[in-house]
Parts: sequence; C-alpha cells; structure tokens
Amino acid sequence: ALEAALRDHPGEYRLRLLQARRRLQQRRLTVARDWAQEALQNRPQDEDMILLQADLAMLSGNPDAAAGWLAQLDVRRSQPLVRFAWGRLHYLAGRYEAALGESSALAGEATPAWRWIYLHAATLGRLGRPAEGIAALQPWQEHPVGRAAILHLLGELQLQIGDRTAAERLFVKGLADAPRDANLLEGLSRIMLQAGRWKDAKGWLEPVVESVPSVR
Repeated sequence: ALEAALRDHPGEYRLRLLQARRRLQQRRLTVARDWAQEALQNRPQDEDMILLQADLAMLSGNPDAAAGWLAQLDVRRSQPLVRFAWGRLHYLAGRYEAALGESSALAGEATPAWRWIYLHAATLGRLGRPAEGIAALQPWQEHPVGRAAILHLLGELQLQIGDRTAAERLFVKGLADAPRDANLLEGLSRIMLQAGRWKDAKGWLEPVVESVPSVR
C-alpha cells in the first residue's frame, strides 16, 4: 500500500518519511540516511525529521550525535515521542537508571504505546527487576502489533526469574504467528539445548534452515 501511494504521490513528505522509517526498521540505514539528509534541508525544524536523524545516529552507533539531535527538541522534552527517544538512547547506551526515569513516565501515560511498555519492561529486566517487567508487559501479550517482540521479551524475563516452562510456552506461542522469527527461535532452541533436548531443537530449527536457499 505504501509503495503504491508513493507511485501516485512520489513527492509526498509524510509518505517518504514513513518509507524512511520502514527502511530504518529493515536496517537499510544508508537508504534512509540519504533521503533524510535531502529532506532535512527543507525541514530543518521538523520534529519527525529530527527524531529520524536521532534514530539513524543511534543505530549507527553514535549516541553522542543522537543526543545532539534530541537536544534540539528540549522545549518539547515532556512530549511522549521525545521522551521515548531519550529513554531508548539511554537504554542503548547502558544508562538504565536514566532510561527507567523516562520509561516510567511513559508507562504512566493514559494511553501508552506498546513500544513504551516494551522499553519499560526491558529496562526493568536490565536493572535486575524482571518480575516487575513481566507485570508491566503481561497485559500486552495479545497486542496485534509487535506481538513477536513482546512475547520474546516476556520469555526472556521469565528465564531471568528461572521459569523455563513459562519461557518455553511464550516462545512457542510467538512462533505460532511468526515461525521464522530469529529471536524466538534462538530463545526456544537455547532452552531445549540447555536441557539436552537436541531432537526438539532440531525439529524447530531444521525447517527454517532448509527454507533458506543460501544455507541448504
């Protein structure tokens, strides 16, 4: 749908921004960066463009540059999208207490986004508080968007508290919808291999490996 819309309206800024975000999610950073640099010349103060530049810097391993971009939005510091960007930056930089300050505020919003709760739960896990992370994320496990990521994180948090059975159940549940999700497969096979269940692990991994032409 997005590609079709872009064919009809190739210069539409919001559509191009959405496309750049998609490229970012696919880790096609060069493509996203090239368009962002071009668009920035015409919209230097646009909040979405600044957030995109900050995300590009973060994913390129340059947290200082990301902080520089976000600093331009200090007057909007309390806005959820800006707060989320700061929280994620702190998290990726290993500043988990600072990340928790941002994620706690986001989790307290009247209508939080799933990514905010995910960040909050992941941060709690990093701080050695997995039970709190589970409590925060548990109500979101049926959310239609980001479900594989949510179930994977819930599984990892269950492993942190030592509940392998619950973790395995969550990984299997996620794989029912996303059978080739690398994180879910890695988590499930790790549990099985650690328990000496080689055949079970092979049963999950082999069909995926065989479906990739380059590794046949």
